[in-house]
Amino acid sequence: MTDSDEEQPPQAGHEAALFGPADKVDHKTGGVIKFASIDTRRKVLTGKIVYVRAPAPAIQGGKVHPIVYLCYVEGEHIPRTVYPADAKRARTLVLDSSSNS
Repeated sequence: MTDSDEEQPPQAGHEAALFGPADKVDHKTGGVIKFASIDTRRKVLTGKIVYVRAPAPAIQGGKVHPIVYLCYVEGEHIPRTVYPADAKRARTLVLDSSSNS
């Protein structure tokens, strides 16, 4: 039996191996989320969630990082890392802009 003949791991197991443990949160894989951060220069972007990473250390024994959403934004080729605070910031910016209109 060669490596190519071996059964591939289930999708969820494959993603967990790449990105870290999955988590149950407000936003789910396949959902759409609006977010804004320093990286977006406070511009609100919309992305499709491809994976939700549970709080965990980025490296073994390292600092525990918060929940992370990996999102694809239309027209981009690499998923963006989105934190819950980025989604909250987007809601605030949208509310502020609609009240100023």
